[in-house]
Amino acid sequence: LVALAEREHPDLALVDIRLARGRSGLRAAQEIQERFAVPAVAVTGHLSAEEAKDAGLLGLVRKPWMNTELRATLAAAAEWLETGRVAPTAPKV
Repeated sequence: LVALAEREHPDLALVDIRLARGRSGLRAAQEIQERFAVPAVAVTGHLSAEEAKDAGLLGLVRKPWMNTELRATLAAAAEWLETGRVAPTAPKV
């Protein structure tokens, strides 16, 4: 995931917290943010909003998600990217 971000230069990383083979998506999201200054939104059923905030993530989408929640979180992230406002909080489920 980190290598993909290095190669593709994304504006935003949408990262599942539990990756294949026991890898940590949270760790990958934090590394992507630190190395490439790319904000990350977590997709998870295992992370609290407080943990996401403590990890410095831009937003959180809980699994299973509603399309409206995913759209709202990504729209808030896009607005933050365009305006540089304080990071949005993910909608509560």
